[in-house]
Amino acid sequence: MRGTFDLLKRFRADERGAFAVIFGLLAIVLVAMAGAAVDYTGMETARAKAQIALDSAALGLAPKIYAQTEEQLRKSAEDLVKERLNDSTLTVSVDSADATTATGTLKLEGKITVPMAFVQLIGIPTMTTKLTSEATRGSINLEVSVALDTTGSMGSTGISTLQTALSTLIPLVVKDQQVPTYSKMALVPYSTAVNVGADYAVGARGPVVPPKTITAIDWKNGVVRNIKSISKTNPAVVTTTANHGYITGEFVYIAGVGGMNQVNSKKYKVVVLTNTTFSLQTVAGVGVNATGYSTASNNTGTSQRCYLATCDIVVTTSDDHGLVTGQTAMFTGVNGMTQLNFDFTTKTSSATYNKPWFVVTRLTNNMFALDGTDGTDSSKGGGYGAYTSGGLSYCVLYGCTYYRYRTDRPPYKATASCVTERMTNSFNDVAPSNTLLSINYTSDGVCGINEKMLPLTSDKAELQKYTASGALKASGNTAGQIGTAWAWYLVAPTFGELFATPGKPATYDAPNTLKIVIIMTDGAYNQEYCRGVVAGNTATSATCSAPDGTTGTMTGPFGQAEDLCYNMKQKGVVIYTVGFNLGTSGNEVDLLKKCASDPDKAKLANDNAGLVKAFREIGENISDLRLSQ
Repeated sequence: MRGTFDLLKRFRADERGAFAVIFGLLAIVLVAMAGAAVDYTGMETARAKAQIALDSAALGLAPKIYAQTEEQLRKSAEDLVKERLNDSTLTVSVDSADATTATGTLKLEGKITVPMAFVQLIGIPTMTTKLTSEATRGSINLEVSVALDTTGSMGSTGISTLQTALSTLIPLVVKDQQVPTYSKMALVPYSTAVNVGADYAVGARGPVVPPKTITAIDWKNGVVRNIKSISKTNPAVVTTTANHGYITGEFVYIAGVGGMNQVNSKKYKVVVLTNTTFSLQTVAGVGVNATGYSTASNNTGTSQRCYLATCDIVVTTSDDHGLVTGQTAMFTGVNGMTQLNFDFTTKTSSATYNKPWFVVTRLTNNMFALDGTDGTDSSKGGGYGAYTSGGLSYCVLYGCTYYRYRTDRPPYKATASCVTERMTNSFNDVAPSNTLLSINYTSDGVCGINEKMLPLTSDKAELQKYTASGALKASGNTAGQIGTAWAWYLVAPTFGELFATPGKPATYDAPNTLKIVIIMTDGAYNQEYCRGVVAGNTATSATCSAPDGTTGTMTGPFGQAEDLCYNMKQKGVVIYTVGFNLGTSGNEVDLLKKCASDPDKAKLANDNAGLVKAFREIGENISDLRLSQ
């Protein structure tokens, strides 16, 4: 028994071969522990790649949260991540997609399983880690206004190309999903002016005073009275065959008296004596001494009461004519007394152009006299026919339907709904309620541009109407400064007073809001106005200085546009410009470069394909700007 115990003691004390045994036992653990660092590094590399792929999927799918189900989004995200990783050794899954449309947020959760090369020796064949990514759809509100040159120089081919370019731009800017942010576009076709449409004309330029309907025209006021006799006294006394109905101080015209021809064809003030008698005074109020006159024949002559001492023609309207003494009136459509009608059939360059218009004296709200038209004088009003019916009376001032801009030319007529630049606050965005735009006056009342501007809208179908065949037509000269102004006005919050809510621009400091103006032109700005009438053309207008630029170096309409662009940019508006077939130099090119917010935003398109390309590049750039803000 003792020998057994000794043997055990010797075995315990014997250390020969111990290191090899211990090393053998620990080798597996040591290898696994050393390889774990390699496995961890590989797992982290795979997880980082998977995370990038999941982030990319979240960003790409975020805009689709309004159109797809969460399961569709999950499946799409999983496919995208697998495609991006392209590694069959990795097991990756996207387990859930949580779309919150109110905030435009998409949250994706998944996991990736990575095979282990070393730690599998100790029973860990794979390792799995979770993945999470969240993306919010671009949160920038977008307001874009486009000025479209539709002048005659564009021609039908240019207009067609412009419409193609516009149809390319619209879907790049205006997105189908309008929450949580919106994207809107406004359009401003322009040529000789801008047509704001009947809905906005009054608010933008003020009302145009309409003509007044005429109910009567005459110099006579009352029934002619037959004279029975006139006394040779001081003052002379007239006796009528019937009740004369006069009131002291009224004026009469006497004619046809036999014998006493000294009283004929003259005007008198009356002093009533009885119902059938009255004495005569001069218009100035001095009694008429007839003691030296010839004897009047009995029952000869007539007495006719006049509206005025001058017996001038008096016009009566159905409502307030609005004229004040010293203003000018003109007439159309008068029957009987047709000599009053303005003759538009003759247009002459003669400095003695003298078609009828009349200086007026206001009598009442509904009556006014035509100065110098003495109805008793055959060479004046007396030579006119008798009024029978009809007729319209017009004021001929700025703000009226007709504007007498020059005395030796026919009057200009207000267009239905077009506007030109205003004479003050011409280069800023002061609200129209503060300073109205100018009414557009032309020789025939035709604006020359039928296409109306379109306020901000997210309705792509409404915008695309402008790209339909025949929707835009080439005509007229280039009032590019007016097109530039209205491109700004349509994104200017001060002009929001004109529009209903969908078209109202946001304030300049509205959070996460980007305002952009695109100005497109194919030529020189050669049309400017003074109070709504073409300025600078002595053949058609009087001397009048149109507003000119003050902050830039250019003059005329170019100077106006330069100032508008400068002030626009001061408000934080981003400006793109597009020149079509302008070459590489000239005032037009210089202006577009000055207007653009930076050189990259000034595009020169010298052929049809270039115009479409320019609009596409701008649209893509706007999309990038929106997502990068």
